This record gives sequence, structure tokens and C-alpha cells, in this order.
Amino acid sequence: MQKILEKFRNIDKTAILIFTVAFVIRLAYLAIILQHSPIDKIASSPPDTVRYMNLAKDLADFQISNESNLYMVGFGYSLFLALLFLLSGKALLFTLICQIVVASVTTMLIYKIGCLIVRRRIFGIIASVINAISPTALSLNTAFLSETIFFACIVLSIYTYLKVITDPTIKKYILMGILIAYATFTRSVGQFLPIVFILAVVITPAKHFMVPKKRVILSIIISMSLALILIATWAFRNYLVNDTYVVSGTGPGAAAMYLGTSVLSQKYIHKVS
Repeated sequence: MQKILEKFRNIDKTAILIFTVAFVIRLAYLAIILQHSPIDKIASSPPDTVRYMNLAKDLADFQISNESNLYMVGFGYSLFLALLFLLSGKALLFTLICQIVVASVTTMLIYKIGCLIVRRRIFGIIASVINAISPTALSLNTAFLSETIFFACIVLSIYTYLKVITDPTIKKYILMGILIAYATFTRSVGQFLPIVFILAVVITPAKHFMVPKKRVILSIIISMSLALILIATWAFRNYLVNDTYVVSGTGPGAAAMYLGTSVLSQKYIHKVS
């Protein structure tokens, strides 16, 4: 009993309070939205939401009826929805509330990141409050769009990275690699995150590391290599199925297509003229 009480005393009550405030604000915002837009309407617009929902239903039924949806948006966010669909029998409101829980945990992690970087709680509190009341965050957290899960993966990756610096373990390196890969499967722009983290560990002063800096740099490179292997495997799958070596048809994939089209059109115009 004494051990339980001791653990309770060691709980960061500020973090719990931040989570609770973020959760309540998002629930209140959702309640206001539902007065004007029923949950079925929220799940059927905009067009990206329709793609996510259709793909999630397919994944929950262990099938892919429309390859175009899988290619265009990737499977990351839809897999999150599908797992919740399996738990709830495709209950939309339950799924959205679970997404709000993820968003609230993310807000709490922002507080913890602020504390780790600056070593003063006030800065972590300010950062988390900004996220908790952000109109953009509120609107995205209460919609069936991928930004909430993508942002959660990035924040958790940053938190894990800061923990790696002070207490490096193999599990944390593996977790970082998986998180970066999953973020990329959620939104394809995540494929550039390995570069960001490698640069971050290179420019971080050696005094912040509990072990030799070179060892951490090498470990981060290996961790990001794991992420890149997973990302490249999915891109190769898309190449075999869709004849295009990209993570998804949106984001950098779409940019590459549009840029390529622009170059070809310019060549054609030049020929004609």
C-alpha cells in the first residue's frame, strides 16, 4: 500500500491536469460541432475524409476494395481508424473521442518536452496551453483527418529522442524508427523526418549526452535507417502495384508528378514554338 501511495505522489499532477484540460476543451468543442453537424456528416466530408473512412472500413473487413484510396493517402491513419472500428463495431462517435484522447496525450507530451528542453515547468505549461486552445488543433482533432495522428507521432518521436539523449536504450531507438515510419505512412511528408533527427543529434551539444556523442549519433542513424527501410518497402510495394515508387499519391508523390508534368509541358511548348 505504501508503494502505491509513493507512486501516486511521484505522478506529475501538472501533466495529468494538462491532459484533462485539453480533453475537456476538445469534448466541449465537439459537443458544439455536433449541434450543427451530425457525426455522419463529419465522417463524410471533406473528400480526404471519405477516402480515409472507406479505406478504414476495408481494413476492418480485412480487404482492399479500392486500391486508389490506399495509394493516394497511405494506410497509416486508416489503420488507426480500422483498429477502433474493430473495437467498437464501427461506432463513429467512439472513434472520434478516442482520437481526442490521443490529441490530449499529445498536448501533455508537449508540456513534458518543454520541461526536458528548458528544465523549467512554466515553459512546458505555456507550450501545452497554446496547443490545448489552438483553434487549428481543435478543428483538426474533432475531424476525421490524419493531422492528429501524424502530429502525435512527431511529438512522441521528439519526446523519445530527448529520452534517448539522457537514457539511451535499444527499445527507444527501435520505437523512434517505427514512429517515424508510421508518421510517413500517415502523411508522406514524414519521409523527410529521418534527415531532421540525424541533423538534430549532430548539432546537439555533447554536454547533453549521458554517453559518448558518437555512439548516440551512430544509434540514431541506425534507428532512422530502420525507418527508411520500412518506408522504402512500402514505396516498392506501390511501385509493383501502381508503377510509381512513392509512399503515396499525395504529398511529395503528387508534387513529383506535377513537377514532372510541368517539365514535360514546358518541353512540349518549347518544341511547338
